[in-house]
Amino acid sequence: MPDGSEKPVAYASRTLSKAVQNYSQVEKEGLACIFGVKKYHSYLHGRKFELVTDHKPLQSLFNEAKSTPPQATSIIQRWALMLANYEYNLKFRHTSERGNADAFSRLPLKDNNTQVPMSADTILLLENLNQGPITTTEISNWTAKDPVLSRALNFERTGWPNECPSSSNDFKPYFQRRNELSVEDGCLLWGNRVIVPKQGRTQILNELHGSHPGIARMKSLARMLVW
Repeated sequence: MPDGSEKPVAYASRTLSKAVQNYSQVEKEGLACIFGVKKYHSYLHGRKFELVTDHKPLQSLFNEAKSTPPQATSIIQRWALMLANYEYNLKFRHTSERGNADAFSRLPLKDNNTQVPMSADTILLLENLNQGPITTTEISNWTAKDPVLSRALNFERTGWPNECPSSSNDFKPYFQRRNELSVEDGCLLWGNRVIVPKQGRTQILNELHGSHPGIARMKSLARMLVW
């Protein structure tokens, strides 16, 4: 309003499904933003608006003026891509200053579990995963046969324990990054980078080296695309 006060147009809330409850905290906070933007798309699309959050890390992940960090999980990357369709300013507001919204979040209505159709940009992203010289099927098969990655893949699907279940130095890096991992078509991803099992690393490096980019450039490409 002209005097700086806020007037509600509508209210909405949702509960978290069992799968969503396994999200990391930053993903849950990001989901809240995405839920609100999708819910009120007809009000927001084509207009400049403020997107208010009480979770400060989202300022760097959903910053409309900067690119999303490559270490962000694939779901955060997809949400940032979706938000790029809107003209918004992400604003941080401490929880103590937004009790009006926080109060309603503690009295949610029961979710009807309606299936949300996959967006066109997500479908295009998934379809293009198999267009390269090495397919997701190959990487998925390598992952299933890898004793370390197959275990990490299983935990990513069923939920991670609170403490590292293995003393193996090979497994610890995945446990330490468990909140940044995701699964696409049977492949493990760290942010937007595919985790390549040992069986396929030589083949991946040969493909990257095929265009003769030089050692430094090849290492840079590898770090951008795979891990």
